[in-house]
Amino acid sequence: MTRFQRTLCSAALLAGLGGGSVAWLYTQKLSQRQATYDREQNSKRLFRFLPEQVISGTLYTQSATISFVRTEHPQHPFRLTRPVDELAHTETIENLILQTVALKMEKTLTEAATDHDLTSWGLDPPRTRLKLILSDENHHELLIGPKNALVDQYPVTDGHRTHVGLAFGSFQEAFSRELNEFRSRQLIDIPLDSLATVTVSHRENTPFRWEKTSASPDWTLHWTPEISSADTTLLPPHSASLTQTGTHAKSVTSSASTAATQPRITEVTRSSLGPQDAPMPFPIGVSRKDLGSAARVETFIKTFTERAPITRFVTDTYSSTTTEDRYGLHNPTWTLTWTSSSGHTIRMFAGQPTPDSQQGLSPWFARKEHSSSVYELASFVAYEFEHPPRYYLDRKIMRFNPQEVTHLDVYLEGEGEHSLQRNSKDSSWAESEQHDLRLKTWRIDAIVRTFSTMDGDLILDDQAPPKKLKEWSLTPPMRRLAFRSKDELVGQIHIGKNWNDHYVICRIPNTSQVMLLATAKLRVVPPSFDILIDTQ
Repeated sequence: MTRFQRTLCSAALLAGLGGGSVAWLYTQKLSQRQATYDREQNSKRLFRFLPEQVISGTLYTQSATISFVRTEHPQHPFRLTRPVDELAHTETIENLILQTVALKMEKTLTEAATDHDLTSWGLDPPRTRLKLILSDENHHELLIGPKNALVDQYPVTDGHRTHVGLAFGSFQEAFSRELNEFRSRQLIDIPLDSLATVTVSHRENTPFRWEKTSASPDWTLHWTPEISSADTTLLPPHSASLTQTGTHAKSVTSSASTAATQPRITEVTRSSLGPQDAPMPFPIGVSRKDLGSAARVETFIKTFTERAPITRFVTDTYSSTTTEDRYGLHNPTWTLTWTSSSGHTIRMFAGQPTPDSQQGLSPWFARKEHSSSVYELASFVAYEFEHPPRYYLDRKIMRFNPQEVTHLDVYLEGEGEHSLQRNSKDSSWAESEQHDLRLKTWRIDAIVRTFSTMDGDLILDDQAPPKKLKEWSLTPPMRRLAFRSKDELVGQIHIGKNWNDHYVICRIPNTSQVMLLATAKLRVVPPSFDILIDTQ
């Protein structure tokens, strides 16, 4: 290396070391400035605890005294204890605590306040006061005085009442809320996964109960079918009578003389049936225990446990001795009893005002047992009240994996039975006795897929006698489908005559339940086997 080259390397090395020193000094200066800023900001804070350390608190305002405690509820970590005992609105309580922890004094008035100072700044007594208890049993207190209009700030101090300063008013919004803003809009605080039973009682009808045990995830419906004029109150207000089509066409009416001979409709829904012509009777029965529809039962439960059914807090001074029943709760229409797996029970009453009430007939009101609070319910809650017990019966027809189906038996009235088999190599379908007959594989696959997850739309009858099954063309059926996986039968359905233009009567063999399936669901079933033959 020449002398020039050595000189150049030395200069580069010194330049590099110098640049690094400058960068290091600059970084150190920024860190010192940030540390100084943080110390200044922390010195302005009144409190040094974390929000999650708060286990209880009491807010004193000019209009109310509101106490709350932290709970172990997964969805509702706080509960109000005064002036009402119920779920708290989580976001409102958390915001109150967060604003307290983050509160900073922009200007210190004094660090040795006297009684006269506190009185002159409106801190003795304060307009607003918050007392908090932490998990380590330490107590903290925040006192807030009236706003200083000149600087738009509030005088604040802690429980020691010596260090007084001014804070900007953005935090005050969390402290100036009314009681109802601290209350949850939900009614029931039992989590869905710990709910064991729900009993639904109508003042004029037989109650029914849903039950779930730890051994099974399924809901069981305990109920007593009965025929009564009061049963019509369980029907949706816009449900319709159904009319059969065909040779035995008859209209369903509520007449006692015709109830024994008419087809028995045991479930209706508003959306599927249209305007009501006449109420429909329910069949007489004995106490029963049936599998419930998990989706429908949980929809009802989540309406009260996870959704927000309360639209208005009406009053907190309701008395059962009131002669004028303004809310329909003196003799409630519905009584709901909720019991958790640990035995915790909540009883809720719901009703509507009497016809001569000024409140009108549209809203629904509710209250809980041992509580004087009355709530107005959202409109979607009223829809849940409209359904009879049969609405919650499980209507599952078949559940199987369509990829595992290897054989399909198709019986068509007037044509006999055809046995189809899936080719394991190319998944094509062929008739077992005529392998050279080409079939439309896509149509057969559509049949298998459609029926692999099939639910009934309406329960027509669950104790149909042989005479009815024959009348409905179910014994023998007009069409029959049987799905097999190798030698195992995984699903089977008998299809009868049309009930009307929108529904077809169907039945699962070896069961007593007859359902109505929407005509659109059965369009994949061919009226003739020729439709399945590939002629191209």
